Amino acid sequence: MTTSLTVQLLCLILAAFFCDLPATHGALHVIQSDVVMQDQDGHWSLELRCGNFAFLDYPAFDMEWQVPSERTVIESRYKNGHFTLRLSAPVEGGNYTCRIPTNSCDAHCLQENGDLRQASLHVDDVEARLMLLEAQQAALEQDHDVIKDEHTQLRESNASLTTYVLDLEKRTKATLVSLSSRVSVIEPVIVLNNLTGHHIAFHATHLKNDTTPHSGHITMKLSNVLTNQGGCYNTSTGFFMTPFPGTYFFAATTGSYDPNRNADFALIVEGIIIAYSTTRNPGNVEGQVATAHGIVHLKHSQKVFIRAMSQNVDFFSEATSFSGFLLYPDPPNSTAIFPWPG
Repeated sequence: MTTSLTVQLLCLILAAFFCDLPATHGALHVIQSDVVMQDQDGHWSLELRCGNFAFLDYPAFDMEWQVPSERTVIESRYKNGHFTLRLSAPVEGGNYTCRIPTNSCDAHCLQENGDLRQASLHVDDVEARLMLLEAQQAALEQDHDVIKDEHTQLRESNASLTTYVLDLEKRTKATLVSLSSRVSVIEPVIVLNNLTGHHIAFHATHLKNDTTPHSGHITMKLSNVLTNQGGCYNTSTGFFMTPFPGTYFFAATTGSYDPNRNADFALIVEGIIIAYSTTRNPGNVEGQVATAHGIVHLKHSQKVFIRAMSQNVDFFSEATSFSGFLLYPDPPNSTAIFPWPG
C-alpha cells in the first residue's frame, strides 16, 4: 500500500471516529438567496448560503468567509445545512468565498483547496443594491396599504363619533331646554311657598321590599325619605296626607328593566287618577323612565299616592321616586282655589 493511500485511509479513519466530516455531495456550494432579510432594527440585507451540509446538529466549526475587501469574517449562523452571511447596504461587489477553517478537524480530513474545503460566488453590487431597493419599496407599499386601511377605519370611526356627538349635543340641548322650562315653573312656586310661611314638601325614593313588582293596582310604597317637611308622607302606607286645604304639586317617576313588562302607574287622589304614565325598557336600554305630575287643589286630610295600574308590570326601585309640595294654602274659612294676589 502506497504512502498516499495510507494517508487517505488514515484520514477516513479519523473522520469516521473523530471528525464531523460534512456530506455535501462532493463539494461546497455558495448561493445567493432570493429572500431579502430584514433584522429587528429594520435593516435590509442579502443572504449568502454556504453548504449543503448533512449535520443533524451544529457543526464542530464556524465558517470562514473571505469578502471582496480581503477581510475574513467568522460566521456562526447555521440552519438547515447552511452557514449564512448577510450583506447589508451598500453591498460590496466581488467574490465571496466560504471555507472550512484550516484548524478544524474536518479541514485536516479534506484535501487542501478541494471542492469540499471552500467555494466562491461573485456578487454584482448593482444587482444586489437594486434587489434591496425593490424589497424596501415592496415593504413600503405594504406599509402604505396598511396605513391606508387604518386611515379608512379611523375616518369611518370619526364619522360615527361625529354623528354620535352631534346627536348627544342635540339631546343635551333638548334636556337643558326642558330643565330650564321646569326651573322657570318651579322657581316662582318656591318663592310663593316661602312667602306663605307654610313649608310642606316631601321627596321619597326606592320601593319598599313588600311592594310586589309584578302585581297591579297596589299602592307603591317608598322607603327612602330624603325630605319630609311637615311630616305628611307615611312610608308605611305610601300616602301623603294634606295638613290643610291648598293647591299642591305632585310628581312621580319610575322605570322598568324588564323588556316584557311595562311600568304603568298613576297619581291618585282619594281614588281619582290625576295623572297617568307608562314606559317600557326596549331591548334592555338603560335609563328608560317616565314621570307623571299634576297640580291639584286638595282639602284637609285627603290622601295622595301612586299606584301600579296593571298586572303585568315591573318597576325599577332605584329609578322610582315620589315628591310633592304646597304651592299655596287656601285662605282661612275657604275651600276654593286660592288665587295668589298679583
